[in-house]
Amino acid sequence: MRRTTTEKDLQSALDAKGQEVKDEILNLFEDWVVARSDSRDKLQASTVKNYRTRIRRIGDWFGGAKVRLVQASEDSMARFLTSLGTDKNRQRYLDLVDNLQVFAHARQHAGMAKENWPPANRSAQKLRYSDKIGPTLRRHNERTPRTLSFGERHNFIAWCQSEMYDGDWIPLRNRALCALMLGAGLKPIEAFGVQLDDLEYENLIEAKRYRPYKIRLPKNSKDAPHETLVDDWAKACIADWVQAGFRFGVIRNDCDLLFPSAEKDRTPLENSGFNRQFQDILSARCTNTNYSPHDLRNTWLVYHLKTIGKKRLAKDRADAAEERLRLCAGLADEDALAPFKQVIFEIPD
Repeated sequence: MRRTTTEKDLQSALDAKGQEVKDEILNLFEDWVVARSDSRDKLQASTVKNYRTRIRRIGDWFGGAKVRLVQASEDSMARFLTSLGTDKNRQRYLDLVDNLQVFAHARQHAGMAKENWPPANRSAQKLRYSDKIGPTLRRHNERTPRTLSFGERHNFIAWCQSEMYDGDWIPLRNRALCALMLGAGLKPIEAFGVQLDDLEYENLIEAKRYRPYKIRLPKNSKDAPHETLVDDWAKACIADWVQAGFRFGVIRNDCDLLFPSAEKDRTPLENSGFNRQFQDILSARCTNTNYSPHDLRNTWLVYHLKTIGKKRLAKDRADAAEERLRLCAGLADEDALAPFKQVIFEIPD
């Protein structure tokens, strides 16, 4: 006797299809991570961890919708973004999907000459620039940067300049690292990768010591190569750490990382590990413990912008000073300083 198809059978088939779609997405992601690990643009472990959280959410939604990611339309992507609600990382979801769509397309046509490849399905990228979604994402990206207050900046600098030694080199490293972000405007990811030979020194004969005054930063995936000057107060903090690093054997030669992790092989610091230590620093220095290390860089930018404004320079001189600041910060977009100018940051007379 022939068995009839029941509603339960249909549901089971749909569930199996959804699981197949989800598995395809998760496997595609893992293959992409492996491919990136073999390239110069290797992902940090903390970045992969964040991506895995996002890819599970992507897999759950597209699996439930029974829509393959490589074939997803702009409409499907828009509905997925809507499902995220007020999540502030919507553009990062689009970036991840676009990376996976491009990777899948390249792998599918790897045996063909690139000029013969058919157009890739880049629905995530198209949606980002569409009239419906694009302006919303742009408004989110232009939100006012978060900074320390003037008083909190003062307290942080006092901590950086304080005597600190208890036989452990890690607090010394963390102090100099914070000084570099707050006193030279480096992003955390830039600061983690600085090598000793990226520093340029000024010879202070009267002090009988060398102090770093300029840092050369190589090109990365977002910013052009650039140089930035170190604020006077931060120079001694960094110089103290360089000496301590050699004394503890943490730094041995010019090619060594300036701020290595505590791992035996002295691997680079990662955001997740340093963020936990940064929260301990904040709890003792600031009333607001919601700051991130990136907010130190924001504070550096805003402080120098407001300082330029207080000097009441002629417009051409003020514009030139702001342009130098933009280049020191590695900001390629000429309008990139606009959000920082909106920050309320009072500098006492």
